[in-house]
Amino acid sequence: MNEPDALQALAALAHVTRLGILRLLIQQGPEGLPAGDIALRLGVLQNTLSAHLRILHQAHLVVNTREGRVIRYRADHAAITLNKHLARRAHFIRRTADDGGDN
Repeated sequence: MNEPDALQALAALAHVTRLGILRLLIQQGPEGLPAGDIALRLGVLQNTLSAHLRILHQAHLVVNTREGRVIRYRADHAAITLNKHLARRAHFIRRTADDGGDN
């Protein structure tokens, strides 16, 4: 993942609803959830949910599949693992800078 993609993913998670969606999908595992179920569980209107899911999809944090008239969403665990690594690395760099370097 290049830097612009990483920044897009992190920006997508900077909203409480999108973070809640991703947490829910991670908890559901590989089965994921239909969009309607996500809306019900989080108490989010369908049109609002669609906008949030689009942003998460564009950031490569969720994937979707059409099952007839239903769209099922799943967390993209590969992208999430990479973002965890980037976040840890950023924390290490910040901590090192706060300590005055590699002393």
